Amino acid sequence: MTVSRAAFAAVIACATFAVYFGALDAAFQFDDFAVIAGNPDVHSWQAWSASMPGIRPLLKASYVWNWSDAAHPFAFHLFNAVVHALNAALVFCLVEELLSCGMAPDARRAALIAALLFAVHPVNTESVTYISGRSNALMAFFYLSSLLVYMRGRLSGSPAWSRWISALLFVAAAGVKETALTLPVALLLWECTLAPQRLTLKEAFGKTSLHWFALFGLLLAMLSLPRYGELLHASLAARSPLDNLPVQANAICYLLGQLVLPWRVNIDPDLPVLREWHALALVQASGLCIAIVAALRMKRRTPLMSFAVLWFFVHLLPTNSLLPRLDAANDRELYLPAIGAFLLCGVWLARLRRRGVAHAVALIIVAGLAFATVARNRDYLGETALWEDTVAKSPRKARAWNNLGQAYALDGRKEEAKRAFDTALALQPDYDKAQANRRMAGEEDDGSS
Repeated sequence: MTVSRAAFAAVIACATFAVYFGALDAAFQFDDFAVIAGNPDVHSWQAWSASMPGIRPLLKASYVWNWSDAAHPFAFHLFNAVVHALNAALVFCLVEELLSCGMAPDARRAALIAALLFAVHPVNTESVTYISGRSNALMAFFYLSSLLVYMRGRLSGSPAWSRWISALLFVAAAGVKETALTLPVALLLWECTLAPQRLTLKEAFGKTSLHWFALFGLLLAMLSLPRYGELLHASLAARSPLDNLPVQANAICYLLGQLVLPWRVNIDPDLPVLREWHALALVQASGLCIAIVAALRMKRRTPLMSFAVLWFFVHLLPTNSLLPRLDAANDRELYLPAIGAFLLCGVWLARLRRRGVAHAVALIIVAGLAFATVARNRDYLGETALWEDTVAKSPRKARAWNNLGQAYALDGRKEEAKRAFDTALALQPDYDKAQANRRMAGEEDDGSS
């Protein structure tokens, strides 16, 4: 690593820790109680071992490591911040590698801007500050490492060892979260668009054959675990894949908006479950299809634009396409897809002719996003602040009001808790959790009187 690259890495690390330092004292939130604090399988290595084979073994192992060390949120938050800083550095290396042939003089500057945007954008707080969002950040660490090892092996002319290491990192990424299964497609995308010696699709399949074999093995392993079958059954019971298309057309447009409207970050967005195609859904789906087709058609004329657009959609395939899910979209699903947008923004700013203007615009954008992330991290310091923010942004979502009521109850704010539960039940009268919480709040009043 050259001195200049080391200096850039130091800037990225400092920016990351500057915006996430205030989040190190944040509390457990939302799914953290069920997934970590209330899950005995991640409280000791013996319990973790007894729960295997199971889903996401490396993710759960990271929870065990933090719980064994301190059993306190601080250890989890520090781990997440370090992983995010490493990922920002990997984004810098990845973008520099992607651009090294096409815009050599400005590649490092564009890579720095893209990495800083990734490091400080508030949309990533749900993968960093929200502890249960770690699955995205930790998976991305192995995923981006696998991509870089493969790319550098191909460019150096010694691909044999790099393919094996890359494939092992791919397996590790899938051991954190299943969305890593897109990695062979991402390799094909690079080989067919931005690789110095562009390959045909058939040639690219040949170069990445080891990763496809690994993918096949991973799918077989997943099929052997009953839990994945249960999750798939629950998903398909919600609605059919075709019925899920209008839901996800709207959800993807929402996620695109999160990148340019960062003040809308929301841990529990209220997105409609559309039952049929209406005019807006048709317009949204048509726009997304046009973007994908255009990206495919311009891969020779403007390969960078093609790569960035297709990168975004490829990495949303596992979470926002055919398979229905409980929540139509979550901000944390943008952790990898957003790199395509940050890449384009970095390139645009690096290519501005007036260098001073480019630096000023980049600084303003990064600083604005950094302040927004610092402010967002304050919401995670306690449950009440987070859910007050959530109901302000999702006022018609019963789950948000129920969670706010629970937070008020823990704070001893009984009347406010009852009003929050009442609001949840007014929005969704058959909501079991809100009914139970409201009864408990009433029983406590009877007991105290």
